[in-house]
Amino acid sequence: MNRHCPPCQTAALAAKDPLGRPVMRASCLECVEKHAGAAYVLFAESWHEKHKFHRLRAIGHLHEAEDESQAWPELRELLRDSRIRFQADGQPPDWAAIEEMIAIIRPPDQRLRP
Repeated sequence: MNRHCPPCQTAALAAKDPLGRPVMRASCLECVEKHAGAAYVLFAESWHEKHKFHRLRAIGHLHEAEDESQAWPELRELLRDSRIRFQADGQPPDWAAIEEMIAIIRPPDQRLRP
């Protein structure tokens, strides 16, 4: 639970696992976007030699986005596969696919209008 994100605080208080036990981290689409966005910036910067240490931070943010997306299995799988591929062979995530899936999941009344 992110103590700075009111939706996370509210959701975490109500979130339960299948056995009815409280969960430590509720899913939060805003936090998924925040971590995916931070990972995107760090991935872009990690290609430059002077920012070579951003790679580890980028992987960490991608993992955080994955962890925050447990309520949406397809999104979680996409984020996890993206992180694992990057760690294994340096293949960058498909940012457009991640962004598209987040847009599909977002409730219609919260979607940005073109």
